[in-house]
Amino acid sequence: MGRPSAWKHIIEPNLEQVKEWREDGIIEKDIAKLLGIGYTTLNENKVKYPQLAQALKISKSCLVEDLEKSLYQIAKGGFTSKTVTRKYIEDVDGNRVGGTEVTETIKEHTPQMAALAFSLKNLAGDKWQDRLNHTVDNEEMSEAVKKFFGVNKA
Repeated sequence: MGRPSAWKHIIEPNLEQVKEWREDGIIEKDIAKLLGIGYTTLNENKVKYPQLAQALKISKSCLVEDLEKSLYQIAKGGFTSKTVTRKYIEDVDGNRVGGTEVTETIKEHTPQMAALAFSLKNLAGDKWQDRLNHTVDNEEMSEAVKKFFGVNKA
């Protein structure tokens, strides 16, 4: 009798967990480790079972979409708020040693230039790029060099 099927005994029962791991940013190689199988086994099962390939692909799309939104927010800057709730208790005499205190902290984030540049290069690459490619024909270049050095045609 051969080894039990990784798909039937390991992957398929954990398919929802695999999706969640992928959406949390865990790469496929690490997902294989978390499942206790080899990366090759995971890839073989992606080929055999389209539902696994689809789950990993959709989860990756969600992750990319989430990262794009985060990058956009980092690039723009803005405000974030954090609410903290603390619960207190009363002492033996009934004095307030606590209660509930809700604190909201608002933090301003300045736009991040690297994120702005990265986003613009990807979204409007024709306008925003590191290097411009200029093409000049040989005759035009020759004339420009002669003019620059003051060389006249004989």
